[in-house]
Amino acid sequence: MDRGRRGTARGRLVACGAPAEVCTAPLLSELYGRPLDVMQRPGTDELLILPTR
Repeated sequence: MDRGRRGTARGRLVACGAPAEVCTAPLLSELYGRPLDVMQRPGTDELLILPTR
């Protein structure tokens, strides 16, 4: 899948829903072409998206 903007790849929507449901490590890693980790920020509902080391 080619890297896209705002959840799109080659101009197609690849995910739709609440951020916690669609911002998954496998999906974002595929969209951005690099391994990423997704976790919940402690004490909040916010997501942390970090490069995998």
